Amino acid sequence: YYPEVQLRLAGTIQTGLRTGGYAKLLFGYIEKYKLSKNIVFLGNLETAALIHEYQNASLLVNPSSIESYSLVVAEAMYIGTPTVASFVGGMANLGIDNENILYFPKEDYITCANRITSVLSSVELSTYLSVSSIRYSQERCDKINIVSTQYEIYSDVIKGCK
Repeated sequence: YYPEVQLRLAGTIQTGLRTGGYAKLLFGYIEKYKLSKNIVFLGNLETAALIHEYQNASLLVNPSSIESYSLVVAEAMYIGTPTVASFVGGMANLGIDNENILYFPKEDYITCANRITSVLSSVELSTYLSVSSIRYSQERCDKINIVSTQYEIYSDVIKGCK
């Protein structure tokens, strides 16, 4: 549906003699489906370049099947990048589905694709998710709220020790 869309991947991937099996599989798919113009490997990025990528992205997708906490999702939401993520681990606590993030069940690539399409095809939805994720992230990361929450946790632990 979107032949001009690019998948932009930050980080490094081994190539040449040291290419692992997963990387070989990915490169095989890229070649088989003629996606070399649609997939860009960005390499390691400094903070400013990473922020630039978030700000210029139509959306961020995190399809992890195991994730304790996704800093990438948290960063993207804080910056306002519309985000589609699997509902696993710590990512499930980073937002509210259909309010500031779009979740899908892990490994459900059909729902993932539908969520991606809904963001790409609707300026209204994209804008809503962006504004809502900034607001939600700012509230979640507010220093006063963090200190208050930590204080409550420590108080509960101390009460439990008595």
